[in-house]
Amino acid sequence: MARRFASTVPPRFGTNTFPFRLPLSINRTNETIGQTVEQAIADNAGLSSGIDSSRVDPVLLPPMRAITQNLNQRFVFQEAIGVQNTKVDFIASDGPMGAGTVSVKSSYRGDKVCPQVIGQTTKERYMAHFGISVSDTKDAAKAIKEHFLSDPALVCDQMLQNLNCCDYIIHLSGSLLKTPASMGTLIGSETSAYLDRCKNNKHEICPDKTYGNIAINWLHKSILAGFTWDASLFTFTRTLDTWNESCTIKYNGISIAEFQIHNNRNVAKFRFKMKALIGIIQSEMMSSTVMTS
Repeated sequence: MARRFASTVPPRFGTNTFPFRLPLSINRTNETIGQTVEQAIADNAGLSSGIDSSRVDPVLLPPMRAITQNLNQRFVFQEAIGVQNTKVDFIASDGPMGAGTVSVKSSYRGDKVCPQVIGQTTKERYMAHFGISVSDTKDAAKAIKEHFLSDPALVCDQMLQNLNCCDYIIHLSGSLLKTPASMGTLIGSETSAYLDRCKNNKHEICPDKTYGNIAINWLHKSILAGFTWDASLFTFTRTLDTWNESCTIKYNGISIAEFQIHNNRNVAKFRFKMKALIGIIQSEMMSSTVMTS
């Protein structure tokens, strides 16, 4: 039976931080952290994720289950559909503001998040989405940069829409650290005992990296919806001439995103800085409310 949450004003945003440093498999990749987060949420909800076990970090999974189990106090996850490669990772039959679709995001370098579909894609697909034409594919990177610098509000609006494509976003942020694992009794035993069990199960542990500075944030789409970008408030750390691969985007003087156009890879990657993005949008909306009241 779906749970209802007693509150006169349903919360639209929530956060939890954790002091732990979680161990990782020696075969960790950027993808395995994200897949392990989704698997942990599915396991806690008693759902089949459909994720291939080779894409899940067996060392990280048990402590990640413990970290994410509190989400069940907020959400009733009904179905896990992330493997279908759509914009939706989970269907929730209930949540802080009712039922809805859920997008799960994870990051291992702070709180940077790629929007769905166009946040990380090939240069050709990026250009097709924005209608950018270029006669010589060797000029694709330059064409993307010129387009963005000439109309950042358009690009950021599309990126925000693709980020905010589900009813809820669950974002687990963290950092790769060069410090030993430390979990207290997170999983019911001391860290050393857990690592010994991993070794006994033939899981090789990464000797020089752990996953720490962990925070889990969830937000309803109403937090980001309806925002209008002011083109005059954008500034950049690079010009067309100095932009090699990475450019930081600032809005009203605050760094809100990073745009990477790789030279040796066919990738265009745009990542919002979630804390700054939410802060900017909420601040602008509050100011607008005050001025119109």
